[in-house]
Amino acid sequence: MAFVMASGLARGRRGALLAATGISAGVTVWVLVTAFGLGVLVTRLPQLSDALRVAGACYLAYLAWDTWRSAGQHELSGATSSRMFWRGTITNLANPKMALFFTAFLPQFVDTKSGSVIWQLVLLGLIMQAIGLLIDSIIGMAAGSARELLGRRPQIRTHLDHAAGIVFGLLALTVVVELAA
Repeated sequence: MAFVMASGLARGRRGALLAATGISAGVTVWVLVTAFGLGVLVTRLPQLSDALRVAGACYLAYLAWDTWRSAGQHELSGATSSRMFWRGTITNLANPKMALFFTAFLPQFVDTKSGSVIWQLVLLGLIMQAIGLLIDSIIGMAAGSARELLGRRPQIRTHLDHAAGIVFGLLALTVVVELAA
């Protein structure tokens, strides 16, 4: 949610929706990984989980730097649109908590007597994905609207971009602190 909010502040409603859609694409991957049993690897191999977290923290730090550096530039070209989508996807895929969440949460709602476990996990995951996309989109639209309302002046737009960069930086720092603890 913080990523989508920061994306909305940095790139407006369209950027937030693209980021939310990218996150949703990442959820699709985690749902399939969980349904086919590969999510267990992340939960059983702490080194893999730690590696994903380090990669995620590095990526968030890069996003913080890039957002800060490009503060005030708000036009979404086709290339930037694609970047917003992929940023959301990569941010989600680099989050091992997603694998932990899906492998710990979804299986408790599966009934082995009600048919294919894989299809039940896929269906449950897709329902969660739809709910997440709706919530992320609402949050992103609100942040994007705030940017468009408050950011009519270039100086305010630059401050909003700097705020988004700080959010990305704080998210990266949070991951590093969690790893250290």
